[in-house]
Amino acid sequence: MYSIEEGFDFLGLNFREFPDSNRVKGTKKGIFLVKPSSTKVKAFVREPVITIKGHKNRSSYDLVLKLNQKLRGWAEHYRKVTSQKAFNTIHYHVWKALWSMLRKKHRRRSKSWLYKKYFEKVEENRWIFVGRKGEQKLLLFQIPYVPIKRHVLCKDLNAYDPEAIEYFLKRNASRSKSALFSGSTKGALAKLQKGYRPACDASLFNGEELEIHYITLRRKGGDHSLKNLKLLHKLCHKQVEYSKDSNLRATWREKGIIL
Repeated sequence: MYSIEEGFDFLGLNFREFPDSNRVKGTKKGIFLVKPSSTKVKAFVREPVITIKGHKNRSSYDLVLKLNQKLRGWAEHYRKVTSQKAFNTIHYHVWKALWSMLRKKHRRRSKSWLYKKYFEKVEENRWIFVGRKGEQKLLLFQIPYVPIKRHVLCKDLNAYDPEAIEYFLKRNASRSKSALFSGSTKGALAKLQKGYRPACDASLFNGEELEIHYITLRRKGGDHSLKNLKLLHKLCHKQVEYSKDSNLRATWREKGIIL
């Protein structure tokens, strides 16, 4: 048996009460914190480092794309607990691995040349790694700047009760404002749709992969503006694209998903 002062790991998290004289109350001797376990942090750090080493001779854009997927996923999972220190640790090791890879890749180049080619300044941060492919540009996801968003317990309500619909709509809309997406377009669409997928009126946040749907197809002159886009689950997107059911298509047309 472990005491709460020693702490214990469970499901990738560490639960422990830390001494704090200002918070002593009854049997409570300090502050109780839930953090990512050190084992999970060490295991995750290896993933981006291995990815970086394996992309030495590939496109920097593809590298950033892969890193962002890993970093966003990890941050989304652990941002509800005390993770700032873990986020900083991960960022440090990722940056260190990137710099080491660049120095080995361009042995005869100066540090200033590497900075101009691979880094940019965004607001106060001067060292943001940038992936490029032709005219495309992608910034490395900055995990240390992810705000910690505590989980808000859901009220004991029935999601299928008409009287509770307004509560769940507000809860879903609130979640859409802070969710971490793989791009700014998906995030903007989630806010516009208030966290719901229009194809089936269900929440976007059920763990399914999300895709961007073009109302007017690009080959038919459709643009990338938000008014021409909808955020759908992957399976719903396939159904919208290939289904010939007249009733479904009439419903989608009414909701503005297709023309």
